[in-house]
Amino acid sequence: MLKEYKGFYFECESEESEYKLKSYIDSLGDAPNELPSVSEENYLEWKCDFDFDGVKVLVLPESVKRIGKCVFAQSKIQNLVADGVEVIDELAFYNTKQLESVSAKNCKALVSIDPESGEPTEFADCFNHSCVKQLNLPSVEFVGRYCFYDMPNIEVLHLPNVKTMYSHAVYGNESLKVLDISSLQNAPVSVVTMNPKLKNIDISGLRSASSLAFYGNGIKLDFGLKPEVVKSEEKLTKEEEVELQQKESFDYEFSYNGFYFNLVDGLSDEEKLETLLKLKKEIDVWIEKSEISDSENMHSNESGHECLKNVKDIYVSEKINAIGKYAFAKMYALESIVAPSVLSVGDHAFYCDGLLRYVDLESCKTLFADAFNGATFEYVESETKAKIFIPNVEDVKKHAFWLTGFVFVNMPKCESLEISAFEENPALKKVVVEKAGDFVFVENPVLSEVVEKGSFSKVKE
Repeated sequence: MLKEYKGFYFECESEESEYKLKSYIDSLGDAPNELPSVSEENYLEWKCDFDFDGVKVLVLPESVKRIGKCVFAQSKIQNLVADGVEVIDELAFYNTKQLESVSAKNCKALVSIDPESGEPTEFADCFNHSCVKQLNLPSVEFVGRYCFYDMPNIEVLHLPNVKTMYSHAVYGNESLKVLDISSLQNAPVSVVTMNPKLKNIDISGLRSASSLAFYGNGIKLDFGLKPEVVKSEEKLTKEEEVELQQKESFDYEFSYNGFYFNLVDGLSDEEKLETLLKLKKEIDVWIEKSEISDSENMHSNESGHECLKNVKDIYVSEKINAIGKYAFAKMYALESIVAPSVLSVGDHAFYCDGLLRYVDLESCKTLFADAFNGATFEYVESETKAKIFIPNVEDVKKHAFWLTGFVFVNMPKCESLEISAFEENPALKKVVVEKAGDFVFVENPVLSEVVEKGSFSKVKE
């Protein structure tokens, strides 16, 4: 039986979890109209202020009209009823592993709202990586980017009143079988993609769609609609190509056990010493394993190794043959890496390293999914061009180069290029994959014009 406290109804597993929940409710004041966004510090880590551990059921009062950013992100809440809520802000339920169900019958927007204009933005990620099984969202009209992304347990998704959906709104859900978006009239690029079991989809209200709106699903949709025309980028000039193929050399200030590196400017002597001691400890471990191991932070805040956060340039010892998952992720100071003996780069290894402008992986053969996701993006509109040297890469997984600032990618020995490897690369002008054979490739309207002629000996859907 549910208990009541200040208009909230709940069921908790223990007195301790009930006490913590009441403390959270007290922090909201009387008759709250929202669950406010979490503190800036936690928001940057996509993590809630309260963990909601042991909260089996929480029913919000009708006065609550908004669930703010990251309110339940990475929390342990199990079931939520929020039928008075009208807006669910970005990352609200990010990575909720114990979540079973959410009911928000009157919710209109699953997006971030611009505080000045009051209008919905593209940003969402509301249920990104959530393990929720049941969603009741019959009134939703706006769905932002990556709102329903990589949700392993969702099988049915009814959004019968949705009017606007942004790119990648429903993406990469391995169990999704049924989708109702019957009121949607316009479908942009990649709006519903990479849902392998999705075979029942209601798009009865659709009037226009990009030719790439619904790729990679369990059912192929042919609308008879005119494909969207996308103007390709100009080709590289010979001078630009030569410039981007020239390797750079660096003068390193510090070295240890085959590693060389420079630290960011402005560190005090104490900060330098602390960083160097942390690096020394980790390098010893990496040398023993012959790899820069998976980041221990990747399941909490998707960041790389703490010891690397003040590293600007790094030369990786020739004893290292692999870079693990999230190893350098969110290392915002990193500008260059040279790793001559590395053979593989793990998932999200350089995720969101926006300042990364020079990559030399001479021996690398495999780039796993999202390896450079978000890397080099600071150079998309910059006069400085980000360079990458991967002449021996043979296997490139999905989203390996997603939203990067690379202009030219030369992979002459590439034999396997997975779907969406180069999705959303506004700076990209040229890709060379001379050896590519039988692989999965869905046409990218920009990439199709910039890939070297004769690169693909066989193309299949």
